[in-house]
Amino acid sequence: MATLSKHDGIRVEDGPWSAFNARAGEVLPDLRRVAARLANDHDDASELVQQTLIRMWRREGTYSGKGSYAGWAVAILRNLWKDGLRRTANEPDWVSLEECADFPAPNADILDEMWERRRATALHAALGRLTRAERRAFVAHHVDGTSFSEIAGELGVSRRQATVLVRRACRKLRSQEDLLEFVDG
Repeated sequence: MATLSKHDGIRVEDGPWSAFNARAGEVLPDLRRVAARLANDHDDASELVQQTLIRMWRREGTYSGKGSYAGWAVAILRNLWKDGLRRTANEPDWVSLEECADFPAPNADILDEMWERRRATALHAALGRLTRAERRAFVAHHVDGTSFSEIAGELGVSRRQATVLVRRACRKLRSQEDLLEFVDG
């Protein structure tokens, strides 16, 4: 029967630890073998085994006796390995600046085009939040240069109402935060 030793990084004395020491020592070769297959290198495998032993100790009382103790221990190891994969899956893959040195600087025209596209997308979304009448009046007046009288005729409202629609649209657009970064001054 194998036991945990000082070489394993855990020092187990007699007492409440001795039963755990005996059981964990029996499954330690299985844990090492499975960890070596799952982990990228020896250090990661050793760390995975250590974390598994800690989790086994903390959850010793949850082992029901159904199934093998080795199966329970390997299930803990695999769950810890999966948790590690989930954590690292959300981390960005960083590239050193030296690796990026060969990339040319972005073209100023491309940056301007990207800025204009972001601005147009934000404006389109903001206009979409106006009522249909406000949007038509705003676009007719500020984009097409249509007079208030002509807008009133197109929408079938009074000249005063056309003015109110354009001013209300302007007020709503000014209050929308996604457009604030595109306003000068």
